[in-house]
Amino acid sequence: MLVAVNLLIYIYSGSIWGITEGFILPDLQQINSPAVQALFVNLGVILGSFYSIKNSGNFRLRGVCGLKRGILVFAGGMMMGYGARLAGGCNIKAMLNGFSTFSLHGLIFAPAVIAGAYLGSRLSRKLYG
Repeated sequence: MLVAVNLLIYIYSGSIWGITEGFILPDLQQINSPAVQALFVNLGVILGSFYSIKNSGNFRLRGVCGLKRGILVFAGGMMMGYGARLAGGCNIKAMLNGFSTFSLHGLIFAPAVIAGAYLGSRLSRKLYG
């Protein structure tokens, strides 16, 4: 589904999908700017995901994690977002766009992300339960 969305965005706008462009301060006067388009696509993905999980019958609110873990998760998310802006793109741009076009960087990036996510989750589980 994400590849189809990416293809539609490319056909419509002539540029590939980028998540982090939606988090810069867009000039809302220019509705065709990449930042405004990314903002609307990001909101659509979030709302569509929420709608899907709500209608699946599996949605439930869970308890809030502890303060220490909450601070670490927030700090990690901020560092990931900052790093994605510095790098000129996030995993959507690097992996999904690169992987779907058989680009070398996408084919290298995908296994590296999978390995990093696996190792990070194992380390997190070991350190914080």
